[in-house]
Amino acid sequence: MTAEIATGCVRVGVAEPRLRFRADRGFTILQINDTQDTDRIDVRTLQTIERAVAVARPDLVVVNGDVISEHLASARQAEQAMHNIAGTLDGLACPWVVTFGNHDADSTPLTGLGEVEQLAFYRRYRFNLNLPLSEE
Repeated sequence: MTAEIATGCVRVGVAEPRLRFRADRGFTILQINDTQDTDRIDVRTLQTIERAVAVARPDLVVVNGDVISEHLASARQAEQAMHNIAGTLDGLACPWVVTFGNHDADSTPLTGLGEVEQLAFYRRYRFNLNLPLSEE
């Protein structure tokens, strides 16, 4: 058995992210909403996420839609905006999932990235736990 030390979301000794109840039978979810980010994120947004993770010590972070702004002009800008949040959470070794909001969808005509493409991008991150979208 591997020893686990939790500091924020960083779990030393954990090879792969997985969801499980803590020894005290608790499970903490931190919800992040509406960052509506561009490729040039305000550093205070990232600092707020880092502080919230450090204080809440969540077992799972749910990024609940509207991650990117509808005013992005290219796929590259959208990917950078998504990376700003995803890379921060992965850097904190937090298991996380993302849902989509209207701004994520509204960016599709200019970026060419719909929900399927956005989800594929997020799923490349080690600590992302989203399943693939159903083709149904």
